[in-house]
Amino acid sequence: MRPPALLLAALAWNAQAAIPTATLKLEGGATLAVAPAALGSLLPPSKAQALHVTLRWAGGLADGCDPGVAKWPSASVRRDGVAVLAARSPNCTFSDRVQAAARAGLRAVVVYNTIEGIYRNRTYATDKYDYDCSRGSGVVSKFTKDEKMDGFRSSPCASECDSGRCLLTGKKIGSTNEICCAWDTYTTMSGDPTLNVDAVFISMRDADVLRASPLLQMPAPNALPSQLWDDNQEGFLSWSGVLIWLLGVCTCAYASHKSCDDVRKKRRLPTHQPAAIEETDDEDEPSFDLTPLHAVGFIVIASMALVVLFFFDLHMIVVFMYAVSAASTSAAVVWRPLLKKCLSSRYTVDLPRIGEVALLDLISGICGVTIAVWWLCVQNASYAWLFQDLFGICLCVLFLSVIKLSSLRVASLLLCMAFCYDIFFVFISPHLFGESVMVRVATGKAPTKDADYCEKYPDDKDCQSQSLPMLLLLPRFDGLSGYTMLGLGDIVLPGLLVAFAARCDACALQRRYFPLMVCGYAVGLAMANVAVAYFAQGQPALLYLVPCTLGPFLHAAQRDGTLQTLWQGPPSLLDPTPVRATRVVASEPYQASTTDDQKPLMMSI
Repeated sequence: MRPPALLLAALAWNAQAAIPTATLKLEGGATLAVAPAALGSLLPPSKAQALHVTLRWAGGLADGCDPGVAKWPSASVRRDGVAVLAARSPNCTFSDRVQAAARAGLRAVVVYNTIEGIYRNRTYATDKYDYDCSRGSGVVSKFTKDEKMDGFRSSPCASECDSGRCLLTGKKIGSTNEICCAWDTYTTMSGDPTLNVDAVFISMRDADVLRASPLLQMPAPNALPSQLWDDNQEGFLSWSGVLIWLLGVCTCAYASHKSCDDVRKKRRLPTHQPAAIEETDDEDEPSFDLTPLHAVGFIVIASMALVVLFFFDLHMIVVFMYAVSAASTSAAVVWRPLLKKCLSSRYTVDLPRIGEVALLDLISGICGVTIAVWWLCVQNASYAWLFQDLFGICLCVLFLSVIKLSSLRVASLLLCMAFCYDIFFVFISPHLFGESVMVRVATGKAPTKDADYCEKYPDDKDCQSQSLPMLLLLPRFDGLSGYTMLGLGDIVLPGLLVAFAARCDACALQRRYFPLMVCGYAVGLAMANVAVAYFAQGQPALLYLVPCTLGPFLHAAQRDGTLQTLWQGPPSLLDPTPVRATRVVASEPYQASTTDDQKPLMMSI
């Protein structure tokens, strides 16, 4: 799910800024980048399936708005794939042009940008939106209408401008008029998607290339064979969607596996040294077992927090708090284990007002704070998602290592409430709040400037979206802007059950439930991604994750005869003291064979 682009409300003919993802290949070798429209039929997805068309300048009015299309190519030539070149103008909407082309029996419409279309029946253009004086400027004294609509192409201003055209700003400099460099950006044309006509938009510079072609000279031959395709169009499932799925599954599996470190340490304790059992490792993270009351409170607090974030702009506070947590979690999960390989925890330093601190912890903390501050400073950089994903993974690992489920009863209560919570805030909340609370909070505050402005000034502060950082992000790889997202809650909430399964298996020295839960999580997350692609809107991931994890776990436990034990909580998970006995009762259903150095910590009773 990526943040939706803002519609360009300033343009009356339904357009928004675009990325030229499609290709128009002309006979003779020239290739133009074109922006496919959000109306009409979809372009072929590959060059091998390219649409073969013959480009012709429009008859009648050059902008294609002529209500009588008698001068357009005859409908009988549709089978030959005729594509009309129509000028952008304020006389009609893009949808009107495509409808006219459909009535004329044309196969495609290529709309090219024009100075007239930029002025939109105004005397002067708009600063920043239509022109930028920093990209080229000049003055003119006297001019004709034709010179104005041609963009003053013979002026010094046009010669230093990328578009080769300049616009009147309305500013007088003495007795002269100021002109500045015109923007020549692509536009996504919007309208009726049911029209059986392909439509693309090209720039003024590209239109100049077409005018120079000897095959498009008027009145004859006015026929240029071309190919049109879009191999960057958004498919049903994108690579970024597959990778975010893989990242989510790997994060959940790894964090759940790491949550069993304490169980594995207890299993390695020698049974002939009782004193060693009572010793605690200073590296062990404190743990907290959830109770039914905690599960209810967790969902209630999460709901209240979500509503508060929906109504109030607390972006800066949340980002700061996340940076603080990122510093501590990355220090514990990444830096301390790395530095421990070359630095003993026995070395300490005395800090004023703090006291004695392990040098290992001090350096780890400094590294964690440094990378968190770095992320705070470069949040809008193109590589900032790497830091955010690192912090998100560390947070998931630490969360599942500290917050634990001690019984299947608590797991069922928590996940069933989370299931309802997710559905309510995605599907039901729009009827109460006007829009989806979950989607709004997840995607964050949209840019205050419109898409056309932000295409020209992407680094402007008003063009930065402010999504909350509790997400794993991956940039889209299909030529479109934006990110695919996965909320950390969709990892840690099902991850609590996956971690519970991992701990049960670690105690019993068996691989029974953990692989099943990882597969269930992978299937559920894949179903959520497919649903997002199919319905083209945000989906409550827990709608798919909870049934795919909790359901198989309950069924497998019932089948194995361990449901009652797991429902109440295995004694070894309820009691933090490691089991010292090695006796295995063969009649009990959830056991494993043992050796002197491998002892099951979960005993059925």
